[in-house]
Amino acid sequence: MVNHLRPHAYLTAPLALLVILLFGHYGLFLGHNFLVDSDVLNVFNQLSGNMASMGWRPDLGLGLSHFYADPGSGHIWSLWRWWYQLFNNQILAHNTSVLILLWAMSLTHYLLLKKIFPEFNPLTVIFLSSLIIFGSLRYEFFFSVFSASATIAAPIAALIILDHLKKPSAKQYFLYSLTLFFTLFLGSSMALIYVLIFSGIFFLGYIFYHRSTLGGKEIWRKFIRYITLQLLSGITVVFLGAW
Repeated sequence: MVNHLRPHAYLTAPLALLVILLFGHYGLFLGHNFLVDSDVLNVFNQLSGNMASMGWRPDLGLGLSHFYADPGSGHIWSLWRWWYQLFNNQILAHNTSVLILLWAMSLTHYLLLKKIFPEFNPLTVIFLSSLIIFGSLRYEFFFSVFSASATIAAPIAALIILDHLKKPSAKQYFLYSLTLFFTLFLGSSMALIYVLIFSGIFFLGYIFYHRSTLGGKEIWRKFIRYITLQLLSGITVVFLGAW
């Protein structure tokens, strides 16, 4: 007999994490915002300034071209520019983007914890995964949107690499390419470097943990799989960002 999962089985965790997120940031409904740190304010001014610019920023120093800038955090044609242009109120644009990123962050960590600890009660996993969005680092890193992408992408990268090492498929290539694309173009080049470093450490940890059951040939085979995934996905991200 086929076991059909009911829709609420997929919606419980995302909705619960969203409720926790909104409850923990209720001040936004009272007129508060996420501009609570000098770094966050600098990011906000950079993004809102790019929205009104055609590439040359006369308001920065003696003038600065943003055609030669970080693909995600500084380039004049970054995806964040178009996001900000969807709103008449730029503070609302920033608040909304931070909320979405924090929610995605807690959701990806929920998926990772659920994979690692399947025996845990779902409610326990929900509360554990929500802790990251209330950490002290959020004021400097998460509220500035660029660093948040690495925290979102790292759990996804771990799950994709884990599946790829067990049984590679084309699906993992597309998912990993999308993950790297998101990290770079909705984050920054440094966020992408962090995720790539994390993926390398994760791969080495996987090999070390299974060293007693893997032979030399199997370790080499998995190493080739890992390098191939990184190389093909990296090339794909370069072409996707050619605009």
